[in-house]
Amino acid sequence: MRFFVLLSAYYTCAFWTLLNPFFGLLFFAHITILKPENLLWEQRAFGRLHLITGILMLLGYLVGLNKRHYFSQTSISPFPSDFQKKSLLIFLSLVAWFLLASIFAEFSVQSSLNQTLEVIKIFLFCFLFSKLVNSEHRIGLYVWVLSISFGLLSLWVTQQGLLGGAARVESLVVGGSNFLGAELVLIIPLILFKVLDQRLSKTSRRIFGGCGLVSALAVICSGSRGAIIGACVALFVLLLNLKQRAKAIVGFTVMIALIYPLLSDFFLHRMSSIFADKDQRDVSAASRPVMWRIALRIWEDHPILGVGLQNFSPVKETYVDRVRDIVPEEMFADIFGVTKFTHGLYPGIMAETGSVGLVLFLMLLCRAAFHRFPPFEDEARQSLSLQAKGAQAGLIGFSVAAVFGDFQYIDIFYWQVFFVGAVENAIRDLEQKGAP
Repeated sequence: MRFFVLLSAYYTCAFWTLLNPFFGLLFFAHITILKPENLLWEQRAFGRLHLITGILMLLGYLVGLNKRHYFSQTSISPFPSDFQKKSLLIFLSLVAWFLLASIFAEFSVQSSLNQTLEVIKIFLFCFLFSKLVNSEHRIGLYVWVLSISFGLLSLWVTQQGLLGGAARVESLVVGGSNFLGAELVLIIPLILFKVLDQRLSKTSRRIFGGCGLVSALAVICSGSRGAIIGACVALFVLLLNLKQRAKAIVGFTVMIALIYPLLSDFFLHRMSSIFADKDQRDVSAASRPVMWRIALRIWEDHPILGVGLQNFSPVKETYVDRVRDIVPEEMFADIFGVTKFTHGLYPGIMAETGSVGLVLFLMLLCRAAFHRFPPFEDEARQSLSLQAKGAQAGLIGFSVAAVFGDFQYIDIFYWQVFFVGAVENAIRDLEQKGAP
């Protein structure tokens, strides 16, 4: 019975996307975060839901363009701001560079093209995002969908984590618990900033507070050391941007007091290994710097185009005899002859897409993370600015977590970049309408 109810509900929403592409955008975000196949133990019936929703969303947008008064009906600006346009141009350049790197991939052109296709899908979503999410109301709805979706996902992760179901947590997100932790680092500051929005009712702020609390607990249950460090950095940046720092510190203290009794011995051991001596680290932590050095060695031989997306692991096999000076003998069996990634975004993207790929990626990240939003007098722009600063804190935390993981192809990172641009665009529109 549950199967037919969920199947009917989700596919009805997917086809409604054709009539309302903005609803489709929210729905697509929801199913990307809270994968419906996990609600039915990976039933194949949902296998094409994402593709169908994406196609119908694009068709709905294109059909809507032909309707008279389309944009006035949706109450948004028909064109993104210059900031958003430049972000789209940089992202498009990054996609074009990925295609070029794929054509000249060292080992598998097909693997590189497959990954590039996934990035193209992300670009199309971000393009529609820049067109459809430009008003204060729509930005608010988007934040609600992200917060509730991540809150529900975090409840599931927390349940599995506290029950010791590490294997199930690993299967929730493509890339495993490290990817999940990185996504939560992006979203937690945005959720917590909504708690401080005085324009919201107390009930709404409590809901956001609950989503933030359970999301923080899910980061812990993920066991991702990089995500924990990134989350701490994001919360520190959040505090720097707050006027009510004393209240925020009290709130964080209460959050930590609620979470600490639930921490497992496994988590405490994982976190203590961050600061352990070199000879006391586990294999994962000890091999990470070695993988970075291998990636840099590969980059030195392919500095412009790199070796192609998803080509690092097979290409490293050809470097067995060229990296003996940097790989300890006891690590050879753990690094070579098995699929292995760099466990670091920056050396990984350098090795696979070269210096140009890294520069374009950093341009996207830095423009959004460090774009300045001045203080405003009116509540509307204050609220929007607060949301943007929450997103920026998440991006900065993510940039730290990315030192320890291969997160360059995470959808939500790119969504966050264009969310900052959407806020900038909405603030600009309010200024044109005569806000003080």
